[in-house]
Amino acid sequence: MLTTSTVSGSTESGSTHRVRIGRGFGDVRYIECDTCGHRQMAQFAARSKADEHLASHGVTQGQGVAGEETGTVQELSPAPWVLGLLAMMVVLAMAVAGTGQGG
Repeated sequence: MLTTSTVSGSTESGSTHRVRIGRGFGDVRYIECDTCGHRQMAQFAARSKADEHLASHGVTQGQGVAGEETGTVQELSPAPWVLGLLAMMVVLAMAVAGTGQGG
């Protein structure tokens, strides 16, 4: 699974839970919990399914100590950007190599 984003949050007791959202082959999306190992196909609304799974661990949204907002936080993975940059470099290298052979 290629992780495209991560949703994490903390419970009232302070333990941190993390659910990764990623892509399989084609348009298939998955969520996978790093806390309990739960894995689920989520073709639509992957973020909301990740939030629902975190809620099953007791991660709640709302106000924490001293007015700090608690709940889930989404982090985007750099992997798709890195892969896209590498693909662009390969295409450019092939284009440059192709223009040098045309004599």
